[in-house]
Amino acid sequence: MRSLIFYLLIAVITAVAVRIVLKRRRQKGSQASLRYSVPNATVEPLEYSPYSDNFVVLKLMAFSGSPYTGYELQQALLNAGLCEANDKLFHYLDNDRRLFSLASATPSGTFPLENMGSFKGDALLLFMQLKPKRRLMERFDLMLDVARQLIEELGGEIYDEQQRLIDVETLEKLRARISRLEGKDGYSQDLLDRLN
Repeated sequence: MRSLIFYLLIAVITAVAVRIVLKRRRQKGSQASLRYSVPNATVEPLEYSPYSDNFVVLKLMAFSGSPYTGYELQQALLNAGLCEANDKLFHYLDNDRRLFSLASATPSGTFPLENMGSFKGDALLLFMQLKPKRRLMERFDLMLDVARQLIEELGGEIYDEQQRLIDVETLEKLRARISRLEGKDGYSQDLLDRLN
């Protein structure tokens, strides 16, 4: 009888210890996922300023008196699929290929990734480099979806690089610019892409 009680006591102690270890691992894992979606992602440096003709820029402007701050911003960016990288920017990657990036609208453009709690900014810049590649329109639509998701979560409004509020007319102009670069009608190509 004593040996049965002894073994039950050992089983209970082991179960409690395993629960504690698993709980700590889950907590560490969730903290790591809050911090990095792709730890220390290495991306090739950008070739130009985001405001050159080789980029499409969407500017996310916070509402007056409600700047984008710290860990709330960081979590919203990670939730939207952006990841921190070695250049202190956030990037949207597809198999380690950068589709578009996000910078702070500050002189350096970077984020204090080691201390995001200290960050406060009135604007963010989502930008996509317009290298002649296929599916630029698809990448732009994805960037626009991310911008809308961030605005929904954090508040604010979306502008283009000319400080025009994004509306149907502004989107038409941006899409026409991308279509000219692709050398095809973006709308018909979007339809064809969706049929494939």
